[in-house]
Amino acid sequence: MYGVTNSSVRLCPPRSREREQAMHRPLPKVLIAAATITMVFFGLITPVSAQDATAVDNTEIRQADPSDEVQHLRLRCRGKIGRSDQPLVRCKWSRPKSPSAAVTVVERIGGDSDSWTPIYRTENIKRHRFVDKSIDAGVRYRYRVRVYDSADHLVAASRSRSAGVPAPGIDVLKIACKGAVSDSGDKTAGCEWSPSENARSYQLWRIVNRNHRDLVASVGADVQTVRDIDVPDDAKVVRYAVLALDADGEIIGRSRVAKVRFRTSSESDQ
Repeated sequence: MYGVTNSSVRLCPPRSREREQAMHRPLPKVLIAAATITMVFFGLITPVSAQDATAVDNTEIRQADPSDEVQHLRLRCRGKIGRSDQPLVRCKWSRPKSPSAAVTVVERIGGDSDSWTPIYRTENIKRHRFVDKSIDAGVRYRYRVRVYDSADHLVAASRSRSAGVPAPGIDVLKIACKGAVSDSGDKTAGCEWSPSENARSYQLWRIVNRNHRDLVASVGADVQTVRDIDVPDDAKVVRYAVLALDADGEIIGRSRVAKVRFRTSSESDQ
């Protein structure tokens, strides 16, 4: 017969007839239970309760996508000439509200770099100002701010902002632009700028919805007004800037960027 002692199986040798009959009998439930305990002990199978517990643990440690909670930061950057005629750009941004914010990084693109490069890093989250003294006059740069938690998850970010200092001898032109939408939905914009004394021609450039830069018009020195009649239908924000060129085609003047915002059809109906 069979016996179970201390969760192990002990076989008691039966008589010959009983042995033949035992070969045709189904295994007792006690033996099956003992075998199962043995297999669990040696790790051959995993109890159902342990499998369920593992699944629950995996669900609990799964983290949400941190990008869903990224705060938008307001960023302003402005170029100027500092002491000893040193060109610099001052940037200021709003403070992050996330309690897990740990590191603030300022990135820049432009000049010798055609990709975003970190130029400032601080663990003082309360600090929200930076002065970039490593710029060259006559070059436009773009800046942006990124805030991360201790696990390098992005918790706050700003849009990029353009800033720079004109090179010596470069006139700073004033520009004003205004957009309009006709009854048929066609979008147009008109720009007017101040003259440059030695200019022989002007170029008006635009950027539509943060895409590539396009030349709108090239006009003579006696023209300081251009109407853009080819604004794309999907334009929401168009940025305009004008360049003044001398007789050799060299830039002797430039304006700041003027923004024109167009409302969508749904916004106009409200």
